Amino acid sequence: MMLGSKNESESIGEKITKAINKRTELETKHWKYVDDLTVAEAINLKRTLINDDEERLVKPLTYHNRTNQVLQNERSKVQKQLNDLDEYAQENEMRVNRKKTKVMLFNTAKKQDFTPTLTINNELLEVTEEIKLLGVKVTNDLKWNLNTKYITTKAYSRLWMLRRLKNLGASRAELVNCYTKQTRSVLEYCAVVWHAGLTQINAADIERVQKAACGIILGKQYAGYQGALTTLSLDRLDKRRESLSIKFAKKSFKSKKYSSWFVPDLNILNTRRVVKVTKETQCRTKRFQKSALPYLTHILITDFKN
Repeated sequence: MMLGSKNESESIGEKITKAINKRTELETKHWKYVDDLTVAEAINLKRTLINDDEERLVKPLTYHNRTNQVLQNERSKVQKQLNDLDEYAQENEMRVNRKKTKVMLFNTAKKQDFTPTLTINNELLEVTEEIKLLGVKVTNDLKWNLNTKYITTKAYSRLWMLRRLKNLGASRAELVNCYTKQTRSVLEYCAVVWHAGLTQINAADIERVQKAACGIILGKQYAGYQGALTTLSLDRLDKRRESLSIKFAKKSFKSKKYSSWFVPDLNILNTRRVVKVTKETQCRTKRFQKSALPYLTHILITDFKN
């Protein structure tokens, strides 16, 4: 969600890029931008959804063909926050960029379903099945296939640097340094968020990029992936993601700001002191069990035991 300067007939960008003799004086001389604002709400579908049995030629926009249910918008906390945000923006001579504001519904239920109809200034917001949030591709099915394709495509496009540098006579150490900084960094961006939810196919697709990089660096001397990793002093990407996850979990557990992610158990005694340990997250579904927080909690407990 983005806030931009208030406009009347034309945007600020159009005003400041005009020829000097055609520019008009700006009414406000300060601009403020707020980007990447996310608002979420958990909805109890059994309590909030109602059946739409009324006969009409045009069904309401919340009508869902499969379930014939609609959401009572007056009970939506997100809608209230959007209204408050829009009101605040107008009071401070700003506006919400509706075109860049998207709505995504995460719902795995089969018996209860609906189409959200959130609005800003009485204008409907676009409902999307995928969105790029802080550089990570998120889809409404909570799978990481799209994000995996996105990062591998981006990483493959950077392998040309290795080929170019190798042709120019760069040393093996320089090529490895280029790979780790320019390509591997793409494959590990926000890895602690999506690592636990990867399928075997996803993990193999990501690992294949490093295999290609090793092949480029070693050339004819490449005689197998594991041997190439040993020669180049590199680790498998899945092992690196596990190390990154446990490192992140430890820092979060000790942080005053993020320690609330974990449920501490202070009843485990040591011979000298009380050891602060977190409890396992209770998961009713495998989907939730493979999400970031339960995974981080589990590896943190495993590390404590070791």
